[in-house]
Amino acid sequence: VNNPTMGSVNGPVTGKYPYGTEMLFVAVPANHYHFEGWTGDFEAPETLIGFEMTQDYDILASFAITTHQLTVGIVDGDEELGTVNSNVSGTYAYGTSIDVMAMPNDGFSFTRWSDGQTAATRTITMGENDIDIKADFDTIYYNVNVVVNNDTMGEILGAQNAYVWHDVVTFT
Repeated sequence: VNNPTMGSVNGPVTGKYPYGTEMLFVAVPANHYHFEGWTGDFEAPETLIGFEMTQDYDILASFAITTHQLTVGIVDGDEELGTVNSNVSGTYAYGTSIDVMAMPNDGFSFTRWSDGQTAATRTITMGENDIDIKADFDTIYYNVNVVVNNDTMGEILGAQNAYVWHDVVTFT
């Protein structure tokens, strides 16, 4: 075994066996690891191997930590609303912690991640599956309240209740 914490092998113990003895080995990965294959005098990708003793054999069971994909993006891909640190998208080993951030542009606010979390900056710990999260941003509306001090002298035209960032407001 390349690393005993990554897995084990069920089968006969290391030793001397008579010619013709049937040998059967099973590679068993530990939690959060996977079997990569047998190498040495007997090579195979399957966890279960069997053979007859006809020579001396040196065989190694190789295991590796399981990895998963993290993808960080923006709902609908609209970067005019804000940005995320998408440079953290990639492949990570089980248990790895990654900091992700959503940063709204002027006139927009961060509302939530696609998994329901509401903190704009957070740490994601890789688990058993790929993770694909997207930041969701909303437009900030600004209210304008225009009042005429004496409505018998005139009225304001063009007034509405809410405007967005960079709206040009004209009243007559």
